[in-house]
Amino acid sequence: MIDRDFVQRALGERYNVGELIGEGGFATVWRARDTQLAREIAVKVLRPDLGAMARERFLREARAVAGIQHPAVISVFEIGEHQAIVWYTMPFVDGESLRALLTRQGRLPVDQVVHIVSVAADALGAAHAAGIVHRDVKPDNVLLERDTGRVFLVDFGIAAVATATSDRLTSGGLLVGTPRYMSPEQLSPGGEVDARSDIYSLGLTAYELLAGEPPFLGPNLAGLLVQQLTQAPPPLAARVPGLPPHLSQVIERCLEKAPEARWQTAAELSAALRSETAALEALGAGPSRRGGRSSFIDAAPVEPAATPPPYGLLAAAAAGVIMVAADVLKGETMFAPFGVVAFGLAASLWAAGRRRATLAAALPRKAQLMSRRAQSLRTSAASKITRLPHAWRELTSRVESLASMLAFEAAAAEEQLSALHAGSDTESRALHEARLLGALAELEALNAAVHRAAAGDDPEAGRRVMEEMVQARAVLSNATG
Repeated sequence: MIDRDFVQRALGERYNVGELIGEGGFATVWRARDTQLAREIAVKVLRPDLGAMARERFLREARAVAGIQHPAVISVFEIGEHQAIVWYTMPFVDGESLRALLTRQGRLPVDQVVHIVSVAADALGAAHAAGIVHRDVKPDNVLLERDTGRVFLVDFGIAAVATATSDRLTSGGLLVGTPRYMSPEQLSPGGEVDARSDIYSLGLTAYELLAGEPPFLGPNLAGLLVQQLTQAPPPLAARVPGLPPHLSQVIERCLEKAPEARWQTAAELSAALRSETAALEALGAGPSRRGGRSSFIDAAPVEPAATPPPYGLLAAAAAGVIMVAADVLKGETMFAPFGVVAFGLAASLWAAGRRRATLAAALPRKAQLMSRRAQSLRTSAASKITRLPHAWRELTSRVESLASMLAFEAAAAEEQLSALHAGSDTESRALHEARLLGALAELEALNAAVHRAAAGDDPEAGRRVMEEMVQARAVLSNATG
């Protein structure tokens, strides 16, 4: 367990550790005083019970932040390690997050939002220039210093250095980030995530600061994913009376489903926020493609699989011709009907085979893999459920039923996708994709909750998550049934 004494022993005599100021799934943040340099600092300490991958990610976060040079990005002073305890120090910021400010105050004034979001965009621009994608931009990760109002972008804990090698640490088919603030391509396993994903998340943050609530409010994770992947946000101007029209357009461009239809760099976004003239010029010259979406299935048309020459069809045709010729020579009608039937049957079989080959070529491989992942998660959850307390039997029975239902939903969506070909209606395709993604994401969360409860790592927290998920699904079923 991480407590103040534990952190104090790990850091040694140089630092006087004070109160806990932040806590997440991977690390805790403590206020401390550097006695050598006589300054207040914050110390981020990795939970000691996590494995080597978490340690590598933690160290990578520290190195990534240290490589970003911008006043709105809190720098790293020192990385330390003591008896497998890993930590790093940074300046202490006495302030509150935008989440806390929203909770306390509600929607923010337009001028304040423009200032906050433009500074955050500048910080993201510096991160992107260093090859770093934040991946978790949201109100919780933007701080305002209490006395000065200075803006800080924080928590690069799941940031990915934009190379194939380092990106493996945040891939593997899992949703990495906060789903409510993730871009469509980030929600799609295998999607290409780059700087434009952060721009989407910053747009969601700006929308919430102005409107007082996010644009997408799904009843559960699956519903939220459907909205994020398929629906345009409600017009911001309708929610914020008096909002300058160009600002509404600037933020809504951040929220385009297709990355190529958004602002392409954080610098473009910052300039458009700060200057109406620059915004109108950029909006007028912007991409013509609007409202598109990125599919986790290959967007390029699927070419039919190469099929062998129709030898059977040619043989049947030749046989039919021979039979007809024989009847003509004999002046009788004996073999011709059989020849026509044989040719028709062969033609039908050839057409059916051609259709099957086309459908097989259009079968989304990624959808198959995701459906198999869903079945694996259902099996994994079922095996862990057997280790839960007998007193939870009513809850665990409902959890097992929910897992089976989600796996069935994933399989049904994958089957629907497999029946679609490249020219199919994009709305139908998007709906089935969203169903598959939603079912898989819920199964990931449900399996994690069961594991947490079964492994003895805060079982009550795991139980609460399972109860919430079961109740949310029941509410949704009642609402739609």
